[in-house]
Amino acid sequence: MKTTPKPNNTLCWYPFSQLALKSWNKDGIKFAGPCCNIRHEGLEFEKGALPIEIFHGDHMEEIRQSMLRGEKHSTCRVCWDEESWNKGSPDSYRLWSADPNDNEHVNILEPKLQAIDFGFGEDCNMRCRMCKPGNSNKLRIDYKYFVDNKIDTTGIPHFDWANNDPMHDVNVEPNSHNTVYLGVAGKQWQNILDNINDLVYVKATGGETLQAKEFLYFIDVAIQKDVAKNMTLFITTNGTKFSKKLVDKLNNFKKIELILSIESIGDNYEYIRYPVKWKTLEKNLAKVKDTDFHIKVSSVLSVYNAHYITELCEYFDGYRVSIDLLNRNQYIDTKFLPVKIKSELIEDYEAVTTGAILKKAINYLKYNLVNEPTEEDLSNLKREICAFDSSRDQSYVDYLHPKIIQCLK
Repeated sequence: MKTTPKPNNTLCWYPFSQLALKSWNKDGIKFAGPCCNIRHEGLEFEKGALPIEIFHGDHMEEIRQSMLRGEKHSTCRVCWDEESWNKGSPDSYRLWSADPNDNEHVNILEPKLQAIDFGFGEDCNMRCRMCKPGNSNKLRIDYKYFVDNKIDTTGIPHFDWANNDPMHDVNVEPNSHNTVYLGVAGKQWQNILDNINDLVYVKATGGETLQAKEFLYFIDVAIQKDVAKNMTLFITTNGTKFSKKLVDKLNNFKKIELILSIESIGDNYEYIRYPVKWKTLEKNLAKVKDTDFHIKVSSVLSVYNAHYITELCEYFDGYRVSIDLLNRNQYIDTKFLPVKIKSELIEDYEAVTTGAILKKAINYLKYNLVNEPTEEDLSNLKREICAFDSSRDQSYVDYLHPKIIQCLK
């Protein structure tokens, strides 16, 4: 039976075909879910359970049955929330799960684990301002700087060192930014490799995915076992680690979907995705430009890049550009901008004609037009920006749009 997820039903194809294994430690799988967007809910499973056991476990079956009954399961509230403020043109990860080119294998009456959304640890080469130490070990440099210099990071998710923020789990020992504490390992990882022929769709994220030794090993195993030709590989990368050797290996796969995480261009890009230079990114992208890979640019909307999204769309015209949203708790969220600025951004985004997918960003800004920021909101926004400025010896006045600078002043 093949029923497509639509705005008028509660179906999602992920629970019927996929496991998201986004967090591992030395004991194995730490977090599992049908997708990566269920935040901290996570599935309930016994320590050491094999992926197939987790997939057919009670919690996953409960989610599947709830969807078949037309109910909105609470575990999936991220999508329900997104669809609620996207009224008129609903958009969510649930609806995006229905890609007919890559989900022909999905049968909602016969759930089968054929897709895995891997998190390959926190090893990264960037210290992106909207990221967290759990996704980039290099951000522990900033975290340690905040602790050592007693920088006020109160309320900043994952960096609130003074209040034992439960959202962070970092090591601030000297040189801990060169250590990888999270990464695939153990009998569960080996079980996946032993049954790699069952997989037809694999997503991979990092840290920086193309820097993860385990992911590069996974590619080699798929090629050696002659299953790469049957597998679609969906890679989220910052685009700075391509090589001819790697591109040649990726050409062995049935299909390559590259999701390039790029927030802006030029100096603004360098400010957000410190310390990588824009020219370094351009040189690496040239290595995949003439391949048959399907390439999409995914950008996280924030105060940092809101005014440069249109330039990003123009630069990457020909690629599909889509905009994602921040964790709503971050002070750099665009909802904390003045209504006048949000209105101007909506007009700018609606005028884009490059084929970029800006609907989610437009709807989010419209939804928050009723919210004028308070003095406290703007103070917190500036405090978060300046905290990272101090740890990188930068100043926002050299990188941000004039309207944001004026707003902060």
